[in-house]
Amino acid sequence: LKVEDGGKLSLFRLVSGTDHVLTHSTSREGKAMVALVSDSADGVSLEVIAIEADGAAGGWSASEALSSPMSGHGRIERSWLNSYTRKDGSSGYRLLACTQDAALRLLQATKEGPKTLWVREEALAGITGAELVPLPLVKDEVEIASPFFGFAVPAIIDSLKQRFAELTGAGGLVTSADEVPLTADAYGTRQAIVVRTASGKVFGLHSATGSIIWSRFIAPTSADADPPTLSAMLVGGAGAAHQIELVAQDAESWRLITLQPWSGKVLGEKTYAG
Repeated sequence: LKVEDGGKLSLFRLVSGTDHVLTHSTSREGKAMVALVSDSADGVSLEVIAIEADGAAGGWSASEALSSPMSGHGRIERSWLNSYTRKDGSSGYRLLACTQDAALRLLQATKEGPKTLWVREEALAGITGAELVPLPLVKDEVEIASPFFGFAVPAIIDSLKQRFAELTGAGGLVTSADEVPLTADAYGTRQAIVVRTASGKVFGLHSATGSIIWSRFIAPTSADADPPTLSAMLVGGAGAAHQIELVAQDAESWRLITLQPWSGKVLGEKTYAG
């Protein structure tokens, strides 16, 4: 709404639906910057209008792309606008967005295209359960959902060489998360820690460093619903057939979701009333 002379209200812009968020900021020149953030199948976009101190306003800026679609993270629930001046004197915008999966990310519209500057996984502050699953003996097992013994000979040889090096102390120390292999070690200490959180997000963490191997947001059954409560999580199977059975409670139903513990891939999902 816009307040005109005499206190009269007029419609400034009509926005409806759950895929839009309004946010605001102040420019260096003291102008009020109002932004309309839209999250659609095409991605997150931003439109901005500058309002002078006397209430005078120009038109909305052309829509700028901020990121790819947020479908894997839920809707944007809160956002904060950062208005800045580019080197060429034009106005630039960055958006701090908090999505439904409790991730905080900084998005920027650049002349080269949309850019995500960084992401913080705040869902890890609300862990409600965890399970440890041994990592596979060879790398090929990560993509296997059922028992299988026809692994490629080179992969087995490489795995045996690594395990021998670890037993003899020739494997060296791990200096960064990138150097940690996603395979079991000779002592059985290298595991995947699968955690469920209060925000409806599941993570796979590496036990050697705590680094994130994968993450998956369990989306609500409808766009305007809250994320499900992840009420239980069990480990089934053995070896290459290890699986995570996750119980997700929605408002009027519940789902049994089967995940691959080393990649987070969904292997199956069933819905039940109640």
